[in-house]
Amino acid sequence: MFSKKIAIGSLALLLAVSSGCKDEFFDVNNNPNQVTAATPELVLPNALANTATYYQTSFTFLNLWMGYWNYSGNYSIATSDKNYQFTNTFNQAIWNNAYTNLKNYNYIEQQSAAQNQPYLQAMAKIM
Repeated sequence: MFSKKIAIGSLALLLAVSSGCKDEFFDVNNNPNQVTAATPELVLPNALANTATYYQTSFTFLNLWMGYWNYSGNYSIATSDKNYQFTNTFNQAIWNNAYTNLKNYNYIEQQSAAQNQPYLQAMAKIM
């Protein structure tokens, strides 16, 4: 009698576990409004803005090295820059931002070639 209850309980548990959740149940983060691919016309303005920002803000340390700027007499920051003691992570963001932006220009060039948009392709090649 006791083993019959265990068998029925195990069978009920097995049925509940095997039919309880489907794979679609976990797809709650599907967003039908999210863009999966962008056109070159939309990527180009952002890439151009990133290029301008990159050249304007990424190389301020060079002003110190070339003498355009200078530290005051009793205030000094970034002594590793001042003493030219660099590590592997010195201004790593400069390279990361540059390669990300170049990847955007490459995407624009490839997609505009595929969509027969020579003007956008030329702009991407120039940049």
